[in-house]
Amino acid sequence: MERLPLLVLVRNITRTLSYYDDWQDALRGHPAFDSDIEDIEPLDHHPRIRTKIEKAPFVVALHSTNGNGTKALDALTGALQSRRGKLAVFVGNEVNLAFPTMRSKLDTLKAIRPEFIATQLLEETGRWYYEEIEGAAVRNITHGINARAFRPGPPLKERPIDIGARSDRYNIYVGDDQRVALHDLVKARAKERGFRTDIVLGGERFDRNGWAAFLGKAKTTIATEAGSDFLDRDDRLSAEVTALLRRERGGLVIKHESWPRKLSRKLLPRSARHWVARRLANSMVEDVHLHRTADDAVIDEVRRKVFRPECKSPYPTKVISSRHFDAAACKTLQILTSGRYNDMLTPGRHFIEIDQDFSNIDDVLDRLTDLSFCQKMVDDAFDDLMASHTYAHRMADLESALRSL
Repeated sequence: MERLPLLVLVRNITRTLSYYDDWQDALRGHPAFDSDIEDIEPLDHHPRIRTKIEKAPFVVALHSTNGNGTKALDALTGALQSRRGKLAVFVGNEVNLAFPTMRSKLDTLKAIRPEFIATQLLEETGRWYYEEIEGAAVRNITHGINARAFRPGPPLKERPIDIGARSDRYNIYVGDDQRVALHDLVKARAKERGFRTDIVLGGERFDRNGWAAFLGKAKTTIATEAGSDFLDRDDRLSAEVTALLRRERGGLVIKHESWPRKLSRKLLPRSARHWVARRLANSMVEDVHLHRTADDAVIDEVRRKVFRPECKSPYPTKVISSRHFDAAACKTLQILTSGRYNDMLTPGRHFIEIDQDFSNIDDVLDRLTDLSFCQKMVDDAFDDLMASHTYAHRMADLESALRSL
């Protein structure tokens, strides 16, 4: 069968989100694709990229082009609108944020009119959420196992860390504090019981090689589903959070997209902007950073007022993460809160389940002392996920989707 020529758009802006690299590697290595990968972050690349977009039979915009902002992708709107080929967009960070907002991503999608949207959300959720993007087929294509980058570590009994974890600390806009609560509780309770732990939430992240090496040293890691039960299309919840934080903060609050802020980004290097922000932190703050200046009591009060049960999404909006696949590939045992995990992970076979209220924490920690039980679980998880959920499987799904457009 003829290979598909793909123009793949990316933003190479970080090395600490390993799945950015995993997707690029998978597209390069898939035998049915002839992938031309272009970084859209340097604006001086855009004239050449526009020409390629207009001629390419298939354009694929990966998560990095929109997950942390759509500015670079928006600058290519004209070329994407006049393209001759088909466009597939992988949506990144499908959660409420102060910036970039989900509304901005939806507006970008409406403008560039993709024929295909790849979502991390469950397929029924994705079809509901992206229904306003006319003419777009929506399909769930999650991350997977990169078996070249993430390999089984030593047997669990030989690993020096009993429980290890690295993760970002969700901010108030996401509407979910379960990740923070889980890490804090396990760190404290495991220490009391004499487990050797290395658990850091919100600190410096590893690059891909560092993350794989860390997992290979840890018998166990901990995690929740990614995302939140609160996901809207109009940024109403984010606006409520900002309004309440602004009221509590007082003082001068500058809008992220105001002309002084845009001018500073254009004229000052990042280091200078950070210096100015630190110097003026007590008298001025950017609206998207209000949550960083609020104390825990304010954050708790805002969460209680905004994220009410009736505001939850009508469809499930939490998902499996690349980190779950990475741990399985390294044969690192996972303690995970109850959830669906895109129906790809089974409690009791692939992970040890901790209740949503963490009431069974001591029972969970007890299981970690049975290394034969734990070793069998990581072996089963590895075998099952390697059989169905590698990036090679994801490429087959993508190939099928693109050939059907």
